[in-house]
Amino acid sequence: MVGYRGANFLIEIKNPKTYGKLNETQVKWHSRWCGQVAVVRSIQQALRVVGVPQQLGLF
Repeated sequence: MVGYRGANFLIEIKNPKTYGKLNETQVKWHSRWCGQVAVVRSIQQALRVVGVPQQLGLF
């Protein structure tokens, strides 16, 4: 869970080195979840999900 500028974001971080994928239970959970959820493999992807402007030079 990430909070940014008054909004909450549910972000699952996967290991890019092992090409982490969602397991069967996670796939079911994601399909049933009614809110926002994202799967990322880097800090840069997480920053994009929450809407951090690229102009800040963080990614």
